[in-house]
Amino acid sequence: TRHHDAKATKMSDGNKSASRIVELSNGCVCCHLLDDLKEAVWRLLDSSNNTSDLERDEVNYLVIETSGVADPLKIIRTLDAKFGKCFRARLDSVITVVDADQMLCEEIGDESDGAVGNSSAATAQLACADVVLLNK
Repeated sequence: TRHHDAKATKMSDGNKSASRIVELSNGCVCCHLLDDLKEAVWRLLDSSNNTSDLERDEVNYLVIETSGVADPLKIIRTLDAKFGKCFRARLDSVITVVDADQMLCEEIGDESDGAVGNSSAATAQLACADVVLLNK
C-alpha cells in the first residue's frame, strides 16, 4: 500500500466561493485513517450548521478521493456505521477510475510492466463501483 509522509489533517476554507477541502494524510484512508475520515466528514457537516442563515454554505455533495489501492468497501462500511441512514449524509455513488491498459495487461497476464499484483484491489474497487470511468 501507498502511504503519505505528511502528518496532518487540514481543512481549507479558502475564500467563500471556493469549495472546502479536507486533506487526510499520513496513511491509507481505508487502513489507518478511518477515524480521521469519520471526524472530517462530521466536521464538514457540522460547519455548515454553525453559521447564520445568511452565511450558510451547506454541503450538498462530498467527494472522497482515495489512492488507487484503497478498499472502498471499508470506507463505505465506516461511513455507514458512523452516519447510518442519517438525514444529513448518505452515500450516493462510488466511482472507480480504471486504467484500461493496465487492466488489459492484468487480464492477459502481461507481467512486464509490474501490473499484476494489484488485481485484488482493482477487483474490489470494481465490485463496489456504481460508475466506472475508463482512462487510457
